[in-house]
Amino acid sequence: MSEALPPHIKEALLNAFTALDKSGSMQLEVKDIGRLMNTMFSSQMDDMQLAEIMSEICDSDAPGVAIDFESFCKAMGPVLTSLSDEEVTKRAFAAMDADGSGCISATELAPLMSTVSGTRMREQQVKDVLALTAQKDGKVRYDDYAKAVAP
Repeated sequence: MSEALPPHIKEALLNAFTALDKSGSMQLEVKDIGRLMNTMFSSQMDDMQLAEIMSEICDSDAPGVAIDFESFCKAMGPVLTSLSDEEVTKRAFAAMDADGSGCISATELAPLMSTVSGTRMREQQVKDVLALTAQKDGKVRYDDYAKAVAP
């Protein structure tokens, strides 16, 4: 399923997935899905609603079930393909901006870069990449991010 997604949608999903996967396990747990619902969809879901979502995506009612990237793409791909490119970009940025500051810092970008590269990125490596699009303070604002990821 994720192969059929447009590249910019798959990239936005990877951005969101890695931003939510705080443990770096490449699996999303209930608390991670809660963070997704709060940041990307501006909703406040209770534990029961989140458990239902997990059950639906994982096709299992077992406690402790987690979502891998492929399952995440199958569940979220149709949602994002119905949005404009600008809205997808805004939501991906919001997912990476973990602290809600309006900027993406090296700390927030490191998990995504590590996932994409297949190796844990050192902080200086992330800062070097950020220097290509970041402001003087080493952070990327939405406008700079939108220009960098424009399809």
